[in-house]
Amino acid sequence: GGEYSTSRDIIDNKIVSNCIDFLEKNIYRNVNINDLCRSTNYSRTYICTLFKKLTGKTVLEYHTALKIEEAKTLIRKNVYTCAEISDMLGYSSVSHFIKLFKSTYGCSPLQYRKLFKAT
Repeated sequence: GGEYSTSRDIIDNKIVSNCIDFLEKNIYRNVNINDLCRSTNYSRTYICTLFKKLTGKTVLEYHTALKIEEAKTLIRKNVYTCAEISDMLGYSSVSHFIKLFKSTYGCSPLQYRKLFKAT
């Protein structure tokens, strides 16, 4: 069979694309699945299943990845402390933010800043 998209695939891709837009626009807020469901008018189960199927990540994993990527940008600006960045991105504790950053990039935000300054 040839590669073709069904109208269902197109709709599913559009729904996930809308979810990603919502997550990107809300990078500085803590949003949850219910916010996403309200934004898209789809059920929690449907959104969670579809999102994971098309992106390979849960909504939370995807939003966390966006936030940590944004943190890299903020760190490179060298204007904000780790505590300020953690707060800006809506993390409840600096230690949680640092742990997430470290697990994603293999170094702490401060180590990343030093690495970036060295280049």
